[in-house]
Amino acid sequence: MLLDAFATGDWRALDDEYTAGKITVGEFNERAFSMLGADKKEMLDYLKGKIVIRAGFKDFASLCKKKGIPSLLSVTDGISM
Repeated sequence: MLLDAFATGDWRALDDEYTAGKITVGEFNERAFSMLGADKKEMLDYLKGKIVIRAGFKDFASLCKKKGIPSLLSVTDGISM
């Protein structure tokens, strides 16, 4: 979604290379996300109202808090905000 909205280059060509096995997911991420032509605030504002948290996530977060797990960390092969 962010690449469609803010990429300053042809990120889909990189996706084709990744799908064809010509580059790794790491190479795709590095090259594609370096094309983002917006700052963090602009991207977060864009995402508001467009993304949905997965069903069950709030329950999972509550359980972690109840069990004394100090924080949740989301690990992704995309960008971090």
